[in-house]
Amino acid sequence: MTPEQDWNKTAQLMGGLYPEWSPTSEEVSLWRETFEHHNQEWVQMALKRCRAANRYKTPCINDVKAKFAAVKQEQSVATDEPGWSPEKRERIEAIHREVDPGH
Repeated sequence: MTPEQDWNKTAQLMGGLYPEWSPTSEEVSLWRETFEHHNQEWVQMALKRCRAANRYKTPCINDVKAKFAAVKQEQSVATDEPGWSPEKRERIEAIHREVDPGH
């Protein structure tokens, strides 16, 4: 999948989780600028966790950022799991480099 397709999948998930939310074009741009360069699977996990934790009609960008940081931390810890093949570790490290180029 291309980064554009990944982001579109995230945007579609947001619409499904928050069907009453009608973001302005400025809001959409803000969300995209904030999350489009991160691992979209992790962003989607963060969105789902936010939705499960509250029933707000609109998503809160700061809540999603916090949940994303937690997901990122969990995934970092997960790479330390014993018994993982070198190939799996390399795939996970590649994801980390994508999300955090300084990693």
